[in-house]
Amino acid sequence: MTSIITPSPNRAFLMRTGSYQPIGRAGKSRGMAWPNSQDRNMSISNIQTTMERIRSAKPESPIAVFLCNLPCYVNTVFADTVQTRSIITGGSKDLVGVFHKENDLKEVESVIRAAINY
Repeated sequence: MTSIITPSPNRAFLMRTGSYQPIGRAGKSRGMAWPNSQDRNMSISNIQTTMERIRSAKPESPIAVFLCNLPCYVNTVFADTVQTRSIITGGSKDLVGVFHKENDLKEVESVIRAAINY
């Protein structure tokens, strides 16, 4: 009998995007090798976790929220990195917005929920 292992949302997303690389002996995964440091700090999260991150984000270090392929999840990263700024200025169609704790948090949550149809 074959068992089916369903990857976590983070792992599933990273596998689809090609960022997931198992590390360890004989191909056994012991963790993830991240392509850069900000991916390790934040990434795929639900609305509750995203809102917690936004509530603690200072205006000088906002959070960028992007759509992802997982229902009810968003890709949440620091907005003020070279990579994220490049994506934002490139006109990413997946950008939901850039937020911080001084924004109207109820409005922010409404925007995110509307973007993912939740």
